[in-house]
Amino acid sequence: MKNTLENKQRFLGHYLGQEVFNIDNETDIKLTPLCIQWTNDIRNGYLKLTSLENITDEDAIEIAAIHYHNLSKELLKPDVIQLVKTMLLAHKDCEEILICEISDYLRSKGYALPYLGLSVEQLIHFGWIQIREI
Repeated sequence: MKNTLENKQRFLGHYLGQEVFNIDNETDIKLTPLCIQWTNDIRNGYLKLTSLENITDEDAIEIAAIHYHNLSKELLKPDVIQLVKTMLLAHKDCEEILICEISDYLRSKGYALPYLGLSVEQLIHFGWIQIREI
């Protein structure tokens, strides 16, 4: 995939409604359909996202519940939470392992994920994202 304005707009659409859009290191603003249409903002802007390496226990529990077909969250033990975190990190650049529901959940929480064959590192190199410092 090429680093074009149109491709960047398509990518940004996955994060609509979240306060992750940044222009020139300003405060994160809510990404709206109108923002995606403003060519200058899109050209200069980027998403400030969280690395999967910093996934929270709460989000790992949600992923486990999705992966294990909505298993009761109260039944999830710390070792299962760690297993989910390990699985996500081991496959963080592999789109195929992240089923749609899990990918949708992680994007809705502002995590950086691969996109149509582009790794997180390539998205950073294109200037489409930056990783949030924790």
